[in-house]
Amino acid sequence: MKNIVAISIAALFLFSCKKSEQENDINKESKKIQVTFTTGFETSTKDITSTSDDGDLASRHLNYIYYTVYTQAGQKVKSITQIKGITKNFGLLIDTLPAGIYNAFFLGSKVPLNFNVSTFDKSYVNNYDDKDIFFTRDGFVLDQNPIRRGATFVRAVGKLTFEFKDLIPSNVTRIEIKRRAASKFFFNESAPLDTIKVKTINLPANHAPLIIDPFSLTTVESNTWIELEIAAYATNGDLVQRKKLDVQPRRNRESVITGFLLSELESLSFVIDGDWDPGKNIIEWW
Repeated sequence: MKNIVAISIAALFLFSCKKSEQENDINKESKKIQVTFTTGFETSTKDITSTSDDGDLASRHLNYIYYTVYTQAGQKVKSITQIKGITKNFGLLIDTLPAGIYNAFFLGSKVPLNFNVSTFDKSYVNNYDDKDIFFTRDGFVLDQNPIRRGATFVRAVGKLTFEFKDLIPSNVTRIEIKRRAASKFFFNESAPLDTIKVKTINLPANHAPLIIDPFSLTTVESNTWIELEIAAYATNGDLVQRKKLDVQPRRNRESVITGFLLSELESLSFVIDGDWDPGKNIIEWW
């Protein structure tokens, strides 16, 4: 089951006039009102386990926090990046804004993210696939009094785990996995499948027969089935085996692709694993 653990995330944001901050010119002379965000973390995974309510979940499991606030019309007001170990009081978020209607967008990750921030509908994270990232957004109204808001981070990706059961012979030195993927995750939660990604596993020449350890990739949630192409190649580049499998990744779900890669008689299967989110389906590949 999902565990929801409240965590306090914040950073002190100063309203700067520097051009590099690219703040929206929204009545800069008006009175500023404080808004405090107390966020929660919604997850049930074997990578990030929520088991306590000691308030340090963000600092234990996120190294980067990104905050951007927009006007009701979607214009950027300001943004800030927090880095654990550099940002003082990593996790405390207290902002001041003029009275108005706003939308706040948060991203969290263990690794730095490269993203483009402009208007809300055109803001996105680059190279979204293959990163375990979390997000939340919150709309709020500021009048004349300080407010305190609650929000909950959710995972933005699914996971593909590969478990090959066969012994890989010495003549196979390269395995490739191709899949359709998303190069961008837009803040409005759309992530079009606009690129092909290839995961390559290189093995030493003349290696002893071996079992490949299970490995995982994170990937965009898809409303359609995505074809995986898994191919094994010999040292000279000749194709030894190719198998194809359709999967449908889901947010905060681990999809396990398991079976025999090189056998002509055996199939690969696709399992939606309950380690991330309860529920399991099996789709046999022939």
